[in-house]
Amino acid sequence: MYKHVNSASRIHALLTKAVEQPEKAIFRVWADIFGIKGDDEAQTAQLVIVRLHWLHTELQILEKQVSAAKVSPHLYESAFVRINIILNPLHLPASWQGLRGNLSADVLLALAFCNELLPDEESLIDPKDLDAIADEVAQLSTLLVDSTLPDHLKQLIAHHIELIEEALAQYQVFGAKALRAASRSALGEIIESKDIVGSAQQSDEVSRLGKLWANVNRVADTALKAERVAQLGQRAWGAISTWL
Repeated sequence: MYKHVNSASRIHALLTKAVEQPEKAIFRVWADIFGIKGDDEAQTAQLVIVRLHWLHTELQILEKQVSAAKVSPHLYESAFVRINIILNPLHLPASWQGLRGNLSADVLLALAFCNELLPDEESLIDPKDLDAIADEVAQLSTLLVDSTLPDHLKQLIAHHIELIEEALAQYQVFGAKALRAASRSALGEIIESKDIVGSAQQSDEVSRLGKLWANVNRVADTALKAERVAQLGQRAWGAISTWL
């Protein structure tokens, strides 16, 4: 259990899973950690590379945070160097046994210290809430297959489904800010396409999309403790619904 929920806790959790992995190719180690599987090994490796990029980005965010907090560099720099070694995509075909040693106890300890030194950014989202969102996405995807909506609107809804699916996949790396970022992107698209969306607002597909985003924003607002700022995500989407 972590004292705070922040970049350090998420990275520590993922690397702890990596340490526990048995001997196999490194790309398979990460595939199992992230729970992904492509049609073949090449596609699986491609999916892994995307997620390693996410993890590298979060590590960069963490490094900037500890630097800004005036933490002495010698307490974390070597740990971050070794973490970056195992995130290098050039090592994906290699044996995990050869690189596992970079995740020594002192590396994980440095992350644990970072977790306690840095602020508590958010609350953990209940896995049941994430599963509920995933179920809503699946239902909307099924409904869209036989939809009679205009192609432009179907493409917009399909893109929103992709945004939410990616945000759910990113949650274990970026936390609730992944959901918030997806919501902001979708909000902009809704505004740009307000005429076509507004004309179909009574359709089952658009209605379900609105409820889906409301759920995403409710979960993100709660995790990010946005009650203190009047539920920003939910208020924004509520305003757009009224405007349409």
